[in-house]
Amino acid sequence: MEHELSAIYDIIHGLGLAILTPHWMEYTLDETTVSKFYQFGTNVFGMDNRMEPMEVAKRSIGLVKDFLFTKLGLKKHIYRNWYR
Repeated sequence: MEHELSAIYDIIHGLGLAILTPHWMEYTLDETTVSKFYQFGTNVFGMDNRMEPMEVAKRSIGLVKDFLFTKLGLKKHIYRNWYR
């Protein structure tokens, strides 16, 4: 999906991935994938492993968004000719 976005909107690959990844994470989060997101939250962000897995997963996704869009200051949205 990101390659198509890069072609249409003339953005760099990394920014396209940064925009798509949190949305992909939210889209794929369900009872069958929650354990992977739980592991991500506890191993990468050091979240309390006594918390409910779904809560850890959702907070982890929020921390990814915060890192990409607040701390790094990346754009959250893309528009044709967004750089002008």
